Amino acid sequence: MALKYPCQTESFRALFLKSFFIFLVTVLCLTACDNTDNNKELGDGPAEETNILSAWTVLGPSGSAIARVITEDSDCPMISISTGSTSNSIDSREMTQNMDIRQGPSDSDFPVLVCQSTIPADTESASIGTLEFPLPKNNPKRIAILGDTGCRLDSKDDKFQDCNDPTKWPFNTIAQSAAAWGPDLIIHVGDYIYRQDPCPSGKSGCDGSPFGDNWDTWNADFFTPAEPLLDAAPWIMARGNHEVCGRAGKGWFIFLDTTLATPPSTDLCTDFSSPFSVNIGKVDIFNMDTACSKDSDAPSDLVDQYSSEFQTLGNVQTGTAWLLTHHPMWGIDDEKKSLSDPKCCTNLTLQTAGQMNFPESVDFVLSGHIHLFQYLNFNKSGESGTPSQLITGASGVDLNSSPTESIKDMEVADMRIEEGKTIDEHGFSTIEFKDDGTIEVALRDVSGNKILKCDLVDDSLNCE
Repeated sequence: MALKYPCQTESFRALFLKSFFIFLVTVLCLTACDNTDNNKELGDGPAEETNILSAWTVLGPSGSAIARVITEDSDCPMISISTGSTSNSIDSREMTQNMDIRQGPSDSDFPVLVCQSTIPADTESASIGTLEFPLPKNNPKRIAILGDTGCRLDSKDDKFQDCNDPTKWPFNTIAQSAAAWGPDLIIHVGDYIYRQDPCPSGKSGCDGSPFGDNWDTWNADFFTPAEPLLDAAPWIMARGNHEVCGRAGKGWFIFLDTTLATPPSTDLCTDFSSPFSVNIGKVDIFNMDTACSKDSDAPSDLVDQYSSEFQTLGNVQTGTAWLLTHHPMWGIDDEKKSLSDPKCCTNLTLQTAGQMNFPESVDFVLSGHIHLFQYLNFNKSGESGTPSQLITGASGVDLNSSPTESIKDMEVADMRIEEGKTIDEHGFSTIEFKDDGTIEVALRDVSGNKILKCDLVDDSLNCE
């Protein structure tokens, strides 16, 4: 606010002293008060450095950008947000405000504070001290896709991965490579936590590893190794079957879910979440929680649930959509053979539900769950109208064995695979919108080198 003084007739000396005093007060105000004017909205003070354990940006329903932090402090930190011009003002605005509590320390399993703030659409920067949150782009050109990233400690199947060996559990290496590729957006197709059971005595590869649904496990299996990517770009996160309520469901709702403002009041978990759409410019991402679906069964209650969710997504007004599900709509898994079905053609629940209400706008399906790279093209001839399926389930967990025969010409859900391939190698996938209008989909190894290059044309994924 401008300072106003009455006109006076004074001596030069008096006028000089008064002018100097006014100047000094103004300088002090600039320093201490940050020179607040009518076009800026500031809180009680500057953003403060806090004991932050992890920080990231996640995109939720309708593309809302949410800044989240995990801290050991007793209070949520203050976040500083600078926005660009709005319909009401051509000037930038700066705001400093306390982040909201998502979940306080609940018990000894989760002795941390989770805080969040919605980032306005016109935000130019969002920070806590020197920590800068990555901001979404209206038209992201480079998308990195990860899935099934955790380190497997599973007594039921007697599978104990060497979590202490980055060559055996390469998630952090993959995260570094994906960050170096320079993504504008990161999509995780689900299954973040695989450390279900204690490491057996005498097994040095996983000695000392935490296990179960708790902060220590979430930190070891996801937040610490994912840090390079958490810093790199905003995320869209899908829920996997390892995040169901009987596994790591509490941690999912405390840390990663975006459909609820706070975790469910009952046991911090619920079986289903509402599907939602995120517009990324040229396409809409339909994020659907399929954690409870069954690979080889189609219980009527689950079919009804997912059929209703497909209908909800089908009502979204969009030109082109990609469906994000942890469980593939269609996939070949050699490790789930049965007497009646020599190769498990997942996912029977979703296939049955989709027969009634599958969204017509969907051209492409992004999934994980099967611990491999796999792509299925049902429409190379341009006749079936069925979306192509990409499976990225090889970003850390130990790999499944690759199908022993070519999957081309096999049938899934009574549809012939016109083109397809399976690769049993750790890595991540990328999608790149090229300047010439083409869309390149690539499978990459742990170092980021291309293993397979494809072009996505409408609903047909054509690979070299």
